[in-house]
Amino acid sequence: MRGCGRSRKTTSDAIFDEENYGLVSRLKLEIACHDEKVAQVVAVIQESAHTGLRGDGKIYVLPVLEAVRISTGDTGEIAI
Repeated sequence: MRGCGRSRKTTSDAIFDEENYGLVSRLKLEIACHDEKVAQVVAVIQESAHTGLRGDGKIYVLPVLEAVRISTGDTGEIAI
């Protein structure tokens, strides 16, 4: 994934190169887990991703209303 948030490449000539248009590589994780594991998963991600520098990222915790396994049509917890 590539993005153009507040952080930029370090050299001014690399910021506006024709190939990348100033975009910087980003990593996006999407993790689904049971409610009782949320605090543990968040803590592990936060500990692993923390550098102390601006741009470490954000963690959003959202409810998953439904899950569907495309290959079998299973729904709910069975699909997870």
